[in-house]
Amino acid sequence: NIKQNVEDFELDPLKLQVPIFRLKYLKKELEKRKGNPELLENYRTVTVICLMPGYNMKWTNQAVNRSTRNYLSHFRYSHKISIRPQAFTITHFKRLLLNFIISNNISFYAITTNSFKKLLFYLNKILTE
Repeated sequence: NIKQNVEDFELDPLKLQVPIFRLKYLKKELEKRKGNPELLENYRTVTVICLMPGYNMKWTNQAVNRSTRNYLSHFRYSHKISIRPQAFTITHFKRLLLNFIISNNISFYAITTNSFKKLLFYLNKILTE
């Protein structure tokens, strides 16, 4: 596909990219044009950068519209994060909340406070809109 070698070629806007880029977990940087655009070795590529704090992971010479499977695997194993949207379940929410409380050494009393309840009510309004 030679279209990425055209001088005015730009990457898709962030809002049209797949969630792993749209949510700013990763960033794509388009490489500069190289010699004859018709030669396979001169096709423009991107560098993909992991934006998670403390990680300097980069994938260079990546195809512009490459599959995201390897990047998703990186997040699953290196960051213990799944990018795939999951349907909301109260069981999963409770598990995540309990993990958050224990991991951050937060008092169980914190979830009975009015400020926490207001936070959940606000989130509920956003999710139902």
